[in-house]
Amino acid sequence: MEEKGTLLGLISEARILEAWEVDPLLRVSEVMEECGPPVDWGRQAYGH
Repeated sequence: MEEKGTLLGLISEARILEAWEVDPLLRVSEVMEECGPPVDWGRQAYGH
């Protein structure tokens, strides 16, 4: 989520739990940051 509350992308619960095994104090936003920007699946599927 951005500061405005906009959803930037989806991340699996498993990915968050994996990251917390390494650093239990890591914020969810930091885990998402490591995953990179969200993929625009609509554009990717149609080759745009």
